[in-house]
Amino acid sequence: MKQDFINLFIFKDHLTSRTFQVPFAWLRRLNLILLFILLLLVSTTMVSARYLWIKYTKKQNQIIALEKEIQELKLVQTVKKEQSLPQPPAQSLSQPTTNKTLPDPAALNIRLAEPKAKWIGNNLDVQFNIQYIKEDGGNQQGKILILARGPEILLAYPSGALNIKELKSILNPDKGEYFSVSRFRIGNTKFGPVLQKEYISDVQILIFNKDNELLLVETIMPEKMSKKIINKQATPIPTGSPQ
Repeated sequence: MKQDFINLFIFKDHLTSRTFQVPFAWLRRLNLILLFILLLLVSTTMVSARYLWIKYTKKQNQIIALEKEIQELKLVQTVKKEQSLPQPPAQSLSQPTTNKTLPDPAALNIRLAEPKAKWIGNNLDVQFNIQYIKEDGGNQQGKILILARGPEILLAYPSGALNIKELKSILNPDKGEYFSVSRFRIGNTKFGPVLQKEYISDVQILIFNKDNELLLVETIMPEKMSKKIINKQATPIPTGSPQ
């Protein structure tokens, strides 16, 4: 006669054994439950991995789009400047020429002084000064945008300065912080907290005039990583609040 259960014998301290009967139906149900849990774990892991990959790819696309847009801003300003100037006389082919993507610093009314990015705990503190350098009693008005980025992160101040959902125009100068300086202005913002300091590799300070034309770009690296200030005209690297 075929049994539909198994017998379990339990012995303890040389006493009489105790017998338990476990139906095969219970074992089959237990196997099905364990198989379901295993399949659920595998599917959850696959979905999580795919989500992280999509998120990482989207972030990389946003960073690339941001770099492209800043370069386009520089190019547009160069074209506007060239169109507003009289046509220069013909030059010898041997004469060197320069292609400026930003206004000549000597022609500006302001300059950025002492830009710093310093780690305080897990927060990155960014400080800089905007100085009005003309002795004409005037002032300069415009917008400030500050970007911080790393291999897998892209942060901005103010928080609305990036159009994350619209890659057609990822940079939004209209959302920058307004400033008006006649002598001296201190800028300060913090990014963080972040889990690891390596998440942010560099910081970029962008200064626009009131017509949203790019005047200055300063790229710096956090002091604990390097105190070196890298090229102002470099390809942009890609929330906090100036005090």
